[in-house]
Amino acid sequence: MAKAQSKSEKQELVCPICRLLADVCECFEAKSDFLTHLNNARLEILEGIRSLLDARIEALRKRGKGEKRTAKIEVS
Repeated sequence: MAKAQSKSEKQELVCPICRLLADVCECFEAKSDFLTHLNNARLEILEGIRSLLDARIEALRKRGKGEKRTAKIEVS
């Protein structure tokens, strides 16, 4: 039978940087300059990750263009 999961096992996986920023945000007032800078930093990190993904996708597309994906075969 399945064991009961602990609280830590039930929590969903979250980016540690985003979790840290969320915890810090709870400690400060909602409209402080500090929080504005932290939110902008979080957005920059995510945009950086997106640019890495876009570059990888583009490299895979370029690599696949020269390859023939299908081949004709004769059936007798």
